[in-house]
Amino acid sequence: MGRCLLGLYVGTKNVVGTLYDPAGYELLVVRPMLNKEVGDISSLATQLQHIIEHHNVCKVVVGPWPRSMNEEQAENDLIAGAAKIDRFIEALHKTGILKDDVKHVYYGVRVVLNELAVRRRVRQVKLEGRKEFSGDETDLFEQFSDTYASQFMLMHYLELAGDEAYRDSQPARESSIPGAITIDGIENTAVLTYHLSGVGCLGKAFPAGPPPAGPPPES
Repeated sequence: MGRCLLGLYVGTKNVVGTLYDPAGYELLVVRPMLNKEVGDISSLATQLQHIIEHHNVCKVVVGPWPRSMNEEQAENDLIAGAAKIDRFIEALHKTGILKDDVKHVYYGVRVVLNELAVRRRVRQVKLEGRKEFSGDETDLFEQFSDTYASQFMLMHYLELAGDEAYRDSQPARESSIPGAITIDGIENTAVLTYHLSGVGCLGKAFPAGPPPAGPPPES
């Protein structure tokens, strides 16, 4: 059985983990979602170390640059987001709780979400009456947006980053990405666009740098 990858998205309030399990070729959102505004940094480091040990994580992919609802904002947030992530990871390591045998990799990918599509998805789960999504719609929008950003980042890394060392250490696999995706470009430079049933184009992920040519996600 191969060891797992953990994608860690550091948002404004939430720290969202997405796990790639090579045994089942699955992308799984780690629950519960970590909240930077609740508890101290030692508590967060303890929770993260538990996730790493429980899921046999061999590498933590940290990022992305802040998820945005438009490409111009993603460009403006580039430097501020990198500094924010640096400070957060440094603070985690200063606790001494995180072990040194798990490699941390910064992945310079940016995520642009379709705000209307995210809101449609939130309304869908509210109408379904699921207890885990019974909170305030504004809070759910933030949670869903951060969760999708975390998934997009790890999707892009798995499919397009060219991490040959990790791929060579795992069993042969088909594409890990669920649902309907399109990939425009080549490894390390491609744009990944994701379509979710019922809401349409949910957003896209692309490497740091100038935004790619082409229309933004449909609204």
